[in-house]
Amino acid sequence: MMTGFLTLCLLPISAIAADDEQPLRIDKLYFTFHPVCWAQAMQGDQVPPLPAGVTKEDFLETLAWERIVNQRQRDFMSSMKPNEALILFPIGESKAMLDLEEHATRVLGRRCILVRKTHPDPPSAWAKLPSPIKEFLGNEELDGRDAYLKDVPPEIRRELENEIREAVQERGYNWNTGALEVLYTSRLYAEDIRQQFEQHGLTYDPVVLRSEAFGEGFEQCAVTWKAMLTDYLGFASPAQNVFDLSVSSARFLRKADLVERVLVQHDTQLFLWKREDGRCIGLFMRARCRLKDPQFYALVPLAGMSLEVWSETAYGTKRWPIQDSPVAEKEGCLRVPVLNGIRRDSTDGSFYIIAEKIPFEEFRNALTACQIAE
Repeated sequence: MMTGFLTLCLLPISAIAADDEQPLRIDKLYFTFHPVCWAQAMQGDQVPPLPAGVTKEDFLETLAWERIVNQRQRDFMSSMKPNEALILFPIGESKAMLDLEEHATRVLGRRCILVRKTHPDPPSAWAKLPSPIKEFLGNEELDGRDAYLKDVPPEIRRELENEIREAVQERGYNWNTGALEVLYTSRLYAEDIRQQFEQHGLTYDPVVLRSEAFGEGFEQCAVTWKAMLTDYLGFASPAQNVFDLSVSSARFLRKADLVERVLVQHDTQLFLWKREDGRCIGLFMRARCRLKDPQFYALVPLAGMSLEVWSETAYGTKRWPIQDSPVAEKEGCLRVPVLNGIRRDSTDGSFYIIAEKIPFEEFRNALTACQIAE
C-alpha cells in the first residue's frame, strides 16, 4: 500500500544539520495544532460576528481560557528535554500566533518544526454528487479532480488511491468527501515533516518514539490532523491527546477539571472530568484512525446513571436524548460513537457523556468497564 514511504520512515534518517551540528535523536515528539483560534478570530479588539445562539460571553470566556493555555504551552516548550521535539502547525498571523511561534523557535531551535504547507479542500460540488467517492475513483474527468491533485506527487497519488479502494472494500462508498481532505493532507504533512527532519538533522527510532498532541479544538483539529499522521510517519505508537494544553469551545468543560486519561481498547482514550457542580464528564476518543477502520461505539450501562450526551458544537449542543441522534439506547446500554476525527460520516463527532448525582469513582468504573464494539 505504501511500502516505499514506510521503509524510509522505518530507517534512521541520516542527515547533517546546518552549522555542522551532529544528528540528534528524538525520543518524544509533540504535535501542536492551531493554538490561537480565538485570538485569530478577533477583529482588532472587537469580537467577531457570532452565530445564532452563541453569546459574546461564550467567545470571551473561551478567549480567556486560550490565553491561559498559551502561557502553559510556552512554559511547556521551555521545559522540554533535549531529546524532545515540537511540530507546530500555525494558524494565521495574529500577534498571539507570532509570539508563540517566536518563543517555540527561540527556545527549541532546530527541535521546532513548523508545518505551513496546506492542501486544498475537495471541491464543494463533490458533496452534492450521489456517490462522490465512486466518482472520484472512477472518473478521471471529474470536474476539479486535476486541480485537487495538482500538488500531489504521482507515487503518492497511486498510494492513496489504493488506500481509498481498500477502504471502499471494507466500508463501502457511503462516506463524506471530508475524509479525502484528511487523507491527502495528512499524507502530505508526513512528507513535509520527514523532509524537515532531514534538513534539521533529527532522527528517530519509530519503535521507541512516543508522541502527544494538543491544540485547538481539543476534540477537533488536535484529533483530526494526527489521526492518520503518526502511521504515515511510521510510528509504532499513536499520539495521545493532552487536554491541559488544549482548548475546547464546550461551555461544560470550562469549569471542569480533568481527573484522568485512561487507555482502553482499539487505541481509544477515555477522558474523565469532574465539574465544580459535581457533574461527571467522559469522552471516548481514538488516538489514531485509518480510512478503512470501523466505527467503534462505547456501550455505556444506563442502570443507576442519569445521563445526557453533548457535543462541543455551538459551545454546547445536546445529542441525546433527542430524535435522530447517532447515540441510541440498546439493551440497557447507551451506544455512544467513539470520536475518530477523520470526518468520514455523521457519527464522527465528539459525544461527551455527562452524568449527574453519581460519585466520580462510580462513574469512572462504569466507563472504564465499557465494551468498545464495532
